[in-house]
Amino acid sequence: MKSMVAKLGKNVVVIQEHFEAVRAKKEAKAQKKLEIEEAKRREEEALKFVAEEQARKEKKAEKKKEKVRLEAEWRAEMKKDLDIQAAIRFTEMEDRFISRITQAVAPLGLLRADKGKRKVAYQSASTSASSSEDEGSDTSVTQEISEKTERLCISEKRKRGPEPVFEDSPLMEVPPKRTPKRGILKLVKLSARITRSQAKKGGAKTPNSMRKAADTPASLRKTPVRISPQARGLTPGSKGALARLRYRDNILRELKTLDATELQRICRDEGVIYDKKIDAIFDIVVHRTNVAFTAASVNEVEVIPIADSEEVGADAGDTNVVNE
Repeated sequence: MKSMVAKLGKNVVVIQEHFEAVRAKKEAKAQKKLEIEEAKRREEEALKFVAEEQARKEKKAEKKKEKVRLEAEWRAEMKKDLDIQAAIRFTEMEDRFISRITQAVAPLGLLRADKGKRKVAYQSASTSASSSEDEGSDTSVTQEISEKTERLCISEKRKRGPEPVFEDSPLMEVPPKRTPKRGILKLVKLSARITRSQAKKGGAKTPNSMRKAADTPASLRKTPVRISPQARGLTPGSKGALARLRYRDNILRELKTLDATELQRICRDEGVIYDKKIDAIFDIVVHRTNVAFTAASVNEVEVIPIADSEEVGADAGDTNVVNE
């Protein structure tokens, strides 16, 4: 009996273990099935999300394309309306222009050769406005007026009256316009005779005021004195007025080749006011001459040779003869 109970106990334990193994196997199989189903569900959800996103993008692109199409249609319709309105406006303007030309040119066809014999009746502003509106709506009338306007022409010119005559007022005479010559002033070389005579009179002569001197008598004619090359390089205080004039001539020859910039620099260095190029040249010459000959002319007395004094006397006599 005891052996049978022990054997039955062992069998129960084996059966219990077997049931537990089968149950564990079933639970593992169910868990695996759940995991497969969960993975499949997730995959389906992912595919569904991708499809929805693609559909949303396609819908958005379709909506945008539809919007562009509608805008293009709206623009085309607006352009068509504007073209129609512009054509209507231009037609109205053309009709008004033709009506006005007809009103302005029609009286010319009624005029006869003897002007002032027949009265011309002009339409009022209100009548012309109303008629222009009526004609604008009628195309046939507009074409008829256009054909009549093309056939219009002026047969005779307008006769003018006599020109007015003013008895007391003289004819107006306007002096001819003179344009001043522009260019560099040509500096002429001053001779000793002309310069000394001008220096004694206290002023230089302009080219217009210089006259041809009368012939010198044979008794007063002198042989011209030739100047040696050594005498040409005289210092400022060597020979008085003659040296002064030669000094001025040399400075003039030196300055006339300079441009305005160099002249401005020289004026700034020497304290001379710069106004114009020619005036600045003469101002610099006067300034340098005064500076060079002021110290020499304080203590020196000009000594003129007898030959030079006779030449000066002859020049003065010739000048008096010319003036008389």
